[in-house]
Amino acid sequence: MRVLLAGATGAIGRPLTGALTAAGRHVLALPRSDAAAAAVRTLGAEPARAEALDRGSRPGCSAGRPRTSVC
Repeated sequence: MRVLLAGATGAIGRPLTGALTAAGRHVLALPRSDAAAAAVRTLGAEPARAEALDRGSRPGCSAGRPRTSVC
């Protein structure tokens, strides 16, 4: 299952990202900075830069639609 996750490095997102990747899920995370992108990688997720209001820039939504989105 692919999961698109906003807030992956926050108080709830960090443990959620870890749990999802530990369960074998492919997590695409939307970091806002280079530091957050690095943190996302250490959690086992794939950082994906996108603009929230531009559907074409959201890789997890436009191709292969994820089953879960957390905002």
